[in-house]
Amino acid sequence: PVLRGLPVATSGILTGTISPATVQTKVYAINASNDTVGTISDVATGGFSIGGLRTGSYKLSLDAQDTTYKDSTINNVSIVAGQTTALGTITLKKK
Repeated sequence: PVLRGLPVATSGILTGTISPATVQTKVYAINASNDTVGTISDVATGGFSIGGLRTGSYKLSLDAQDTTYKDSTINNVSIVAGQTTALGTITLKKK
C-alpha cells in the first residue's frame, strides 16, 4: 500500500447544534447536483458534524425524528474547502 498526503484541503466541514437536543434529527447536506451527505444529531448534546463536503452551496435538510416537531430546510449554506462552517444552534419548531 502507498499512503499519500494531500498538501491542500479538498473538502469542508459543516457543524451545528439542534435544539432541543433530545429530538434526534437526521441532517442532510444536499448540493446543486443533488449529491447528499448526512448524519444524525447527538441526543445528549444536539451536535452534528458533516465532513467531506466539496466547496459550494448546499441545502441543509433537517428531518426531526420526533413527530411533534416540524422538518425544516436551510438554503444557501456556503462550504469552503479547508474551513469549518459553523451554523450554531438551530431551533426546531413544534407542529
